[in-house]
Amino acid sequence: MSECRRVGSEGQKGQSYNIHIDISEGICWSEDASVGNRLVLWRSALQMAVENPRGFGGGNSGEAYMQWYQPLEMTAGYRTMVNSYLTFLVEQGWLVFSLALLAFLFLWFWTAPRSDSSGLGYREFSAGLRAAVLAFAVSGMFSTVMEEPVLWMIPGGCGIALAFLAARNSRALSLPRIIWAAGSSAIVVAALYGSGLVWSSQDPLHRKFRHTASSEAMVELAPRENRSSADPWLIIPDSAVMGKIHGKLIRRLSLETGKALLVSATMPAYPKTTHAILAGRAIEEIPNFEGSTLVLLNPATTEANLAGSVFSLKAQKLILLPDLDEDGRTAFWEKLAENAVGKDLRVARIEGVGIQVDWGWDKVIESIKDL
Repeated sequence: MSECRRVGSEGQKGQSYNIHIDISEGICWSEDASVGNRLVLWRSALQMAVENPRGFGGGNSGEAYMQWYQPLEMTAGYRTMVNSYLTFLVEQGWLVFSLALLAFLFLWFWTAPRSDSSGLGYREFSAGLRAAVLAFAVSGMFSTVMEEPVLWMIPGGCGIALAFLAARNSRALSLPRIIWAAGSSAIVVAALYGSGLVWSSQDPLHRKFRHTASSEAMVELAPRENRSSADPWLIIPDSAVMGKIHGKLIRRLSLETGKALLVSATMPAYPKTTHAILAGRAIEEIPNFEGSTLVLLNPATTEANLAGSVFSLKAQKLILLPDLDEDGRTAFWEKLAENAVGKDLRVARIEGVGIQVDWGWDKVIESIKDL
């Protein structure tokens, strides 16, 4: 009878792996979290590029992934897509990525040695330069090495040398090689885009990104079966209340309540929303709210007249307050609500949590689900 024994251990910081030994066969194999996490990350990167084709902006890929795409049960932190090409694609968008790929392929085919190349050691020297460039290109697939300028010194120098040799030989890029470069670029982009479409279609959550004049993207989320909802709930998060990676909480809220959500940093002028969830300091957006349902999630203390405008709203209001009153906000709102209780107002504490509400998110979802 074969027996598998788990003997193993932790890898580098943020990674872990298990080693299994099959006694009967003498086979040892490993499950490395860095491998599995990369596959999930790369698949999500293609989906991210399809769903936000303009890109998330330089340096924003890792946070965007953790907010809106990382599986809810995963907690590893990322700064990039752990792949130079996918990081560039997700951050800069399809247009810039396609132009960069096309430029590289034009250079690659232009500088390729030809059968009529002459000169002592020319073909060998050119092959060596191309090998250095190719090695750097391959290394970029497994890490984000290409964002470090110093690492471009050797492959960049090799590329310049190749271009110099091609120009010195008065070589023009022939039509067949132009076709090869353009065709290869089109095939790669089409394959990446098609893969992203497949992963996107299999996701139970539909996402849409809107770029505003201030360059801040509003995110629309909805369960795929409710993606056509014309009346989404607006949610304005506050990192002090919902944590820095609040996107995971918002995705859970959408999936478990079935509600379409519009996530924005401020009260948007368009589209108009009739339902809103304002967290923490977002209470300052109250003067701009004209809807019929309002949820205040651990609202911060504020000026009395601003707080009073909450109770004067002709809307169904739910105020969820921390059970552990760390800074006095619970006492502040409960005191104001004493003389304002009516059919359209409900005040409740989130049991067992303080200002940061992620530990009690299940209770928040239950409170909002039937509104």
